[in-house]
Amino acid sequence: VAGACALIKQAHPKWTPEQIKASLMNNAVTLLDENGKKLAPNQQGAGRINVKQAIEAEVLIYPGAISFGQFDTNHPRTKKIEKVTIDNQSNMKKTITFQMPKNKPGIRWVLPGKMELEPGEKKQVEVGVDLTPSQMKQGIYEGWLSIQQDGKTVEIPYAYVIDEPNYP
Repeated sequence: VAGACALIKQAHPKWTPEQIKASLMNNAVTLLDENGKKLAPNQQGAGRINVKQAIEAEVLIYPGAISFGQFDTNHPRTKKIEKVTIDNQSNMKKTITFQMPKNKPGIRWVLPGKMELEPGEKKQVEVGVDLTPSQMKQGIYEGWLSIQQDGKTVEIPYAYVIDEPNYP
């Protein structure tokens, strides 16, 4: 990872550590199990580093992973919002669209609408969950938020916990 960061820093000397980390995480290759099913974020993190794609990144999304924290089943309906930065490093206008995850009992997603970023523009957006923990089972909930950017998909791992899970 240190070597990959050094190569990215050489290609983009003005990038901050947060931008370098985002380029690595946003452009990681998702790992699959022996049946071709995507491994969970707690099994692979953001995936396997792809230095070439990280160096060629035009749009950075950070943080590169989102944790919404822990909720108790006796909590009332709770909304948890996290701030995410969308950073257009290219010299072209970019269109960004968040894809809504599949509906599940007890959760509603709070995602930004379609947006456009001018060259060099950064926007901070809110990404959140609206949970009713009493409608959910105890455990670790995790997955991927898919974000489309002009034909390219970036997947950001997310997680939240209901009660104290039985950790594997």
